[in-house]
Amino acid sequence: MSGDSKKSPRLTTGAAFTRARPLGWAILADQRGVAAIELAMLAPTLLFLLMGIYDVGQMTYTAMQVRAAAHAGAQYVYANPQACTTSGISAAVVAATPLAVSTNSTTSCAVTACVTNNVLVTTSGTTCPSGDPPGTYAQISAKAAFTPVAPWSTLVLPTTITATSEIRYQ
Repeated sequence: MSGDSKKSPRLTTGAAFTRARPLGWAILADQRGVAAIELAMLAPTLLFLLMGIYDVGQMTYTAMQVRAAAHAGAQYVYANPQACTTSGISAAVVAATPLAVSTNSTTSCAVTACVTNNVLVTTSGTTCPSGDPPGTYAQISAKAAFTPVAPWSTLVLPTTITATSEIRYQ
């Protein structure tokens, strides 16, 4: 006996055994390039998300720099109480950060005030509501422009960052 009688049936593939489908079905069944299409659909959303994250980070950095500049103005007043001038404060504020920071018009040196409920209240009297004498304060207000990368961020984020610092020096 030869091995001819125990042949296993052979599975054949070819044109004779495939079912004829219209050309549209072949295009729809093709899975090549699906990942590229999905990436093309998601890329704008991811780009806008990354731009928003970058804008929030830049705004936070700008706010920290403006706050540090206002505190530098307060340190200038503390170190030079006799030479307290708005031009000196402005120079200290500008020198404190690499950003284009300026002082507001509300920056002043000799403000006679009292602290009432954790708020600085200017006074012309000789005593505060607490009975203590009023102190001499300097109020420093710094500001810087913030320009977001994404133009739609201006709807949510501020375009001018401000910070204030107050110090009693006498």
